[in-house]
Amino acid sequence: MNFFRTRIIAPRNTNRKFMHVLTSLFTLLLVGAGCAEKRPVFRGPGHDAHWPIEAPMAETYAEFLEAYRLANQGKTEDSIEAYEKALEKNPQEPLLYLRLAMLFARKGDWKQSEQYARKAAELNPKSREAWMLIGRIAASQSQWPASEEAFQEVVKIDPEDEEGIIALSSIYLESGRSDKAIETLKDLVQTNPSSLFGYYYLGRVYSETNQLDLALAAYEKSLEINSNFLSALKAIALIHEFQGDQQKAVEAFEKILLIEPDNLSVRAHLAEVYLDSGNLPKAEKELKVVGQQDPQNFTARLRLGLIYFQTQQYKAADREFSSLLKDVPEKDRLHYYVGLTRERLNQNDSARRHFSRISPKSDVYVDGRLALAFLWQKDGNLSAAERALREGLKHEPDADEILASLAHMYILMERGEDAVGVLEKALQKKPKNETLWFALGEVYDRLDRFAKMEECMRRVIELNSDHANALNYLGYSFAEKGIHLEEAEILIRRALEVKPEDGFITDSLGWVKIKLGKTEEGLKWLEKAAELIPEEPVILEHLGDVWKQKENTGKAKKFYQEALKFTQEKKDMDRIKEKINELDAK
Repeated sequence: MNFFRTRIIAPRNTNRKFMHVLTSLFTLLLVGAGCAEKRPVFRGPGHDAHWPIEAPMAETYAEFLEAYRLANQGKTEDSIEAYEKALEKNPQEPLLYLRLAMLFARKGDWKQSEQYARKAAELNPKSREAWMLIGRIAASQSQWPASEEAFQEVVKIDPEDEEGIIALSSIYLESGRSDKAIETLKDLVQTNPSSLFGYYYLGRVYSETNQLDLALAAYEKSLEINSNFLSALKAIALIHEFQGDQQKAVEAFEKILLIEPDNLSVRAHLAEVYLDSGNLPKAEKELKVVGQQDPQNFTARLRLGLIYFQTQQYKAADREFSSLLKDVPEKDRLHYYVGLTRERLNQNDSARRHFSRISPKSDVYVDGRLALAFLWQKDGNLSAAERALREGLKHEPDADEILASLAHMYILMERGEDAVGVLEKALQKKPKNETLWFALGEVYDRLDRFAKMEECMRRVIELNSDHANALNYLGYSFAEKGIHLEEAEILIRRALEVKPEDGFITDSLGWVKIKLGKTEEGLKWLEKAAELIPEEPVILEHLGDVWKQKENTGKAKKFYQEALKFTQEKKDMDRIKEKINELDAK
């Protein structure tokens, strides 16, 4: 086993929870609470439909107009001052209190806003705007009974007030009465079958209560009323994604982009869906658009770089990661990615520099140390590799993978007892650590201490009965020695249940079948393993052995030569060359 696993660490959580398109219902209703005042329609200098004072009060009316003008200009404090002056001359006018309430809401002064709104409602109990504002303010502070009472007043004023009904239903939902919320919205859409928002918010309530099929039906109803209703399309897309129906999710997101092609957040989310379904080319296409149009979307650019890396477009990945390295404050992860990419481009000195720059406080520090050690080992400098690992242990003394890798390095340096000592010492502190027991078993195997290896692997399986690598290791080891073959097959099949597409385990099953004398069955498994990992020398050598056994010299030699191409260790190369020479001598 190669302990130096240079792995891409995705900057996203693959177990994403279902996220609703919008925030909670009542939050939506609060939007604009401070500036959503209905503008008065002036009918001439003598009379305003929203201003019941006739011309004799021209001075107060002028102050009202000035306050209104200042509010529209965003001069909140000046507007408040002007309205208060008007109020001094006409303290019984509810509209002035309402305007002040709205301005204080704009400032975020909820206490003062509520006081003025309640005074407006007291002077004019049928002031819909006052009650709506009172309800919004109470909802913003999770005061559900007060908010419910205010929205009920709105509905009393106008039983068909859609905004008030939806607001009331949202309060029922927020206060834990989802059935009441559903009933309220059902009544709304029954009374008004063309209520776009009635169906939409009904879908929202169903979503919140995890009744997703009913939610989809409600959202679809809203789309029947308006096929371009983006909020419903987004909600439908997210539900399909959450339910695992990637195709329908993609269709919904693509509909949104037909309506709103410049919606970069939707493009980025669509890319995530493509990533989850393994469609890297389409994810790449969407992320390119997002990255080009929004260079500050670092997440999209990083995703794009990871796709380039995964699809072996290493020069493109290097450009993306290097560009990000200049732009983002968090450098460690990018140093890691650039290091991996430079290693793939055979720029090992540069790769080492980037791995060395990773801070010990970073969550990729251990991976950086492993990658650095691997590069030194690759160049044949085992002492430098050891130093890299020991430096890592100074900062992460209990890092299992570094300890395992250090033991492996000692084996390469022919310091077997040091390898055993490192792992046994670590196991004294962590006697139930699977990683350390597995590494110790591998060390004993390299030292030809078979019984000890078996003991360690059985210990791993005892700790974790689904440890596919230990199951496979022990089963394959039995097959190699030609012992316990029935148990070997059981172990390997158990491993294959855990990792059904693992090429190494598939090869092990084929090999144990060969050892059991089931050549044709074994050959099929070996061929499948070669499809899964076409450049793995051990699998290719096994295929050569089978064809040699079947006395097909041509095919045997072909597989041995292929295996030789990908073999790195000298003793393995010598063994394969000897097999080729034996075929040539016949």
